[in-house]
Amino acid sequence: MEVDFKVTGLKELEDLMIRELPIKVARKSMLQGMRLSFGPMIEAARDKVVKKSHALALSIGMKTVPMRKSNFAAMVGGPMSGKPLAAAAYTRYYRKGEFGFGKEPIDRIRHGHLVEFGFKHKGGRNKKGKVTHVPAQPFMLPAFDQEYLGYVATFNKNVEDKVRAAIKKHNARSPAGRKR
Repeated sequence: MEVDFKVTGLKELEDLMIRELPIKVARKSMLQGMRLSFGPMIEAARDKVVKKSHALALSIGMKTVPMRKSNFAAMVGGPMSGKPLAAAAYTRYYRKGEFGFGKEPIDRIRHGHLVEFGFKHKGGRNKKGKVTHVPAQPFMLPAFDQEYLGYVATFNKNVEDKVRAAIKKHNARSPAGRKR
């Protein structure tokens, strides 16, 4: 699931960023404001996930999208791979610390989409011939529904505060004006 936000009414802020800040500083301050606004949504998702091993809850986070893949500033939130605490929790719970030949500890949690949307087991049937289906237990969609109005409401303020702080800091460092 991908959601794009188009926030209007930031034209003055955009003009201010272009006039006063180098691109990297403007992008960094924009991402800081986005991260502040996005935090409650991530926390709500962590609260809503079914906690058996706590691995999935520990893997939920946010990261920035590289500039080569986005126009200016973008963030992605949800279950992330490469979270060592989540991998350790998963290994501790499901593998019970039995490491031997062929049982190396995992380094990534890759099952968030299966929990969110449900799935049918590989093979499709159990020994009795019954179709085995695991129902969905959504956590990201309800968190988004619960928190997106707060995200939109705080986004403008957080981004504006971060950009204005970056402009103030940048001007204090270079009184002659901006340097690109």
